[in-house]
Amino acid sequence: MTAGPEPLRRVLVTRPEPGASATARALRLAGFEPVVLPLTEIRPLPAKPVDAQAIDAVAITSANALRHASPSLLAELARCPLYAVGKATAETAREAGFLNISVGPGDADGLVRLICDRLGADATVAYLCGRLRRPDFEEGLRQHGIRPVPVETYDTLTARIGKDAVRRLGTAPFFTVLVHSAEAAKALATLAPDPAFVPLLANARLVAISRRAAEPAAPLFPERIVIAEEPNDRAMAAALSGLL
Repeated sequence: MTAGPEPLRRVLVTRPEPGASATARALRLAGFEPVVLPLTEIRPLPAKPVDAQAIDAVAITSANALRHASPSLLAELARCPLYAVGKATAETAREAGFLNISVGPGDADGLVRLICDRLGADATVAYLCGRLRRPDFEEGLRQHGIRPVPVETYDTLTARIGKDAVRRLGTAPFFTVLVHSAEAAKALATLAPDPAFVPLLANARLVAISRRAAEPAAPLFPERIVIAEEPNDRAMAAALSGLL
């Protein structure tokens, strides 16, 4: 008699769309049972016009910066060389119409090094970004004499999670919770005291895209936190599979 299939493992996916659905599909293929509850929302911002003639290159550290940029802004900048933080972001840039794309190693520090190796001092880089962001990338460029011009195309807001949404999660405990941002982890920490939510996290592990992303929710998962080896979805999936 052959053994039956391994039971599905419930995984809470907290990232916003469209990433949440993409992560859920990958989890199902890997034999997990994803439950999507976006804890943040992405809203487009009316970005200011940019003079492409005054720009030496474009940089992006998040695909959301491209997804929520206006068509006119993308058309204006698509003629410039673009530096993407990693492969997935580079693919989004190709879909947005950029042709001259250089791909970084997957983190902001590595992207700074790549840009500084390719561009001389006094270069100007349009940085498509969100309103909420860490200053590290821009500061790294400035330290090498490169002028970043931030172009905010989106904002990240905490989603409103009602009691009905929590009830729809069911009663079976989660095996793991995935967080892709510090904002999602903060929202998770706020939601955690809900009596209906407490048993769902009792023995769950937290798989985070980075240590910074994990920090706001760390007290909820004492000694049950796993950080992806690289800040991308593929590394998070590998970390999750490594828990089995």
